[in-house]
Amino acid sequence: LLAGGVLVPLALSLAVGSGWSARFWDWLMRLVRRAPLVSRLNWRDTVVSLAAAYGNWLLYALIAVFALEGVGQQSGAYIMEAPAIIGCFTASVLGAAVVLFVPQGIVVREGVFVYLLGALLGVPVPEAIAAAALTRLLATLADGLWAVVALRF
Repeated sequence: LLAGGVLVPLALSLAVGSGWSARFWDWLMRLVRRAPLVSRLNWRDTVVSLAAAYGNWLLYALIAVFALEGVGQQSGAYIMEAPAIIGCFTASVLGAAVVLFVPQGIVVREGVFVYLLGALLGVPVPEAIAAAALTRLLATLADGLWAVVALRF
């Protein structure tokens, strides 16, 4: 949790916000015979962007936690497993991203999520399927809400 949740964003901030990143991308653009990038990220913008992305991932994963809690038969049973559920959700999203020919990883993400919930946490399959479907629905609604917010500002 410490390595993935804290150290990786810090390493990304250092890598992306440094001058090394700009030099690397400029070198890569020259290699493919393109003009250098005109915009540069400074440290502040990099940290703010990564913090926003981190928070966004956390909010989406919390949808999975609360969806599983909502469909579960035992009240409060899954809230205590929130870090593990967040990890299962994150792994399922990343696993679905690998399958390029399926738009938004539909069904792949849910399948991986159901498998991980059952294999790692012992969640019954019907509850895991219901939570996966509800998570997809609520995450899609959240995407729509982000789109409305982006259009307004």
